Amino acid sequence: MTKQMIGKNVLEISINEHELTKQQIDNIKRGVDYGKQKGVEVKFIIEK
Repeated sequence: MTKQMIGKNVLEISINEHELTKQQIDNIKRGVDYGKQKGVEVKFIIEK
């Protein structure tokens, strides 16, 4: 597989349904912003 064969980059993050701390939310936001800069789509999956 080569880089040219990859159509898009996606990162899926699984989060449990419990409330997140402010630090966790801030880190997730930073990760999403970094992903956008690098052309990575970020998807979240909420686990119950």
